[in-house]
Amino acid sequence: MKKWMLMITLILTIGLVGCGNKAEPVDGTKKEKVSELTAEEVYKKALAAAEKINSAELTMDIKQKINIPSEDIAIDSTTKMDAQMILDPLAMYQNGKISMSMDGESMDMNMELYLSDNAIYTYDSESEKWLKMDGSMLEMMANQQQDPTDQLKILEQFTKDLKFTQTDDAFILELTADGDKVKEISSELMKEYMPQELMEQFNEIGQDMLDALTVKTLTYEMEFDKKTFDLKDLDMAMDMSFEIDGETLDINQEVKATYQSINSIDKIEIPQDVIDSAIEM
Repeated sequence: MKKWMLMITLILTIGLVGCGNKAEPVDGTKKEKVSELTAEEVYKKALAAAEKINSAELTMDIKQKINIPSEDIAIDSTTKMDAQMILDPLAMYQNGKISMSMDGESMDMNMELYLSDNAIYTYDSESEKWLKMDGSMLEMMANQQQDPTDQLKILEQFTKDLKFTQTDDAFILELTADGDKVKEISSELMKEYMPQELMEQFNEIGQDMLDALTVKTLTYEMEFDKKTFDLKDLDMAMDMSFEIDGETLDINQEVKATYQSINSIDKIEIPQDVIDSAIEM
């Protein structure tokens, strides 16, 4: 699942605060739990913590709505995914379900995947068989994974535009952008996550991907543990459209991700029956 596809409309009015300000306690925060750290200090500590992460469990809930007005087409999809990841050496296990609906018809697809030892094993629910792909796809898979360090670095140049709050056990950084600011941020997201082959396809038809994209709103929220500064929750939302050869494609997307078991996963093993039964692709 392409990371740039993980977003939907969520319009919020957020007052912006300077990076030297302290976190505003939300209602219910205990006085003795209030931290004096500034947004910039929390950001730097969170970035340092993220750079030390080598493994984690990840739960993702993704919603997407695609509309093609000229053809009266609307496609809704939801994805629920649980994953275990090790970044170095790259290994992963994913298990989830994708549900889609279009023109009154619906379809569900179960997903299960192992990535390790320079190979990818994915379960084909239609044939009820395991398929094996070689390591040539590992680089692409690595680029599609949710690395907290990458998420933080995207926000680095916008720290002065962040709303900064705190609860008893967490710091929360929020960013809402529109106009020129959303164009700048979405450009960074596209460069970071858009598959190179898709960018090249746009170039082949004489269009620049960024020129074809119009982002109306973008929201970005990250919640960090007050003790460890590890990323706990990530919410992203985007309302955007593509214009290709005079046709408009409207996309509303939302992703909610929760990180757990930071640096607690030592190894991801592929079951022997999966290895033995897999069909080479």
